[in-house]
Amino acid sequence: LRGIEVTSCEVVGNRALIPDKQITGRVTQRAARKGNMVVGGSIKTDLRYEGLEPLIANVFGTAGAPSTVDISAKKHVFVLKDDPDGVFGTLAYEIIKDFGIVEIPSAKIRKLKLTAKSGASPELDFDLLGFDYNNTSVVNTTTTIDTVTLPANREYAVFNALAGGETTNEEAFLLQT
Repeated sequence: LRGIEVTSCEVVGNRALIPDKQITGRVTQRAARKGNMVVGGSIKTDLRYEGLEPLIANVFGTAGAPSTVDISAKKHVFVLKDDPDGVFGTLAYEIIKDFGIVEIPSAKIRKLKLTAKSGASPELDFDLLGFDYNNTSVVNTTTTIDTVTLPANREYAVFNALAGGETTNEEAFLLQT
């Protein structure tokens, strides 16, 4: 399993309630029924040279295998899919070590924002929606999360004047699906 280092994971779930307005002959109203679970929020992470490929591919919809450039550099090709409707992923995270896992089995990244400030690491903000969340998963457990690996090259991406990417003010790039 591949892991992603994040600076924040602000994902919340809210169960919609459907009111029951039927007349029962009693003074009290009937209890509401469960509606859809609405899950949404964002995952923020610093831009790194490796490790964010699954999230970025989820935004674009198509990703080819990276090719090696020179000796160790990797070139990635992400292509915007014409119809990104069927592109979903599973987000699983551990809030407290060995306490429990929260799993969003049908997460859809709907927006990607890249923010760069001079003298700081660029930050990616993935805004997502989900249909449901599960805190009793039999697939993603505390034991499974302990087997997650991070990429070997976890260096931050850097923009500088020599690369032509110097920013004097905060700049934001936005991609929405």
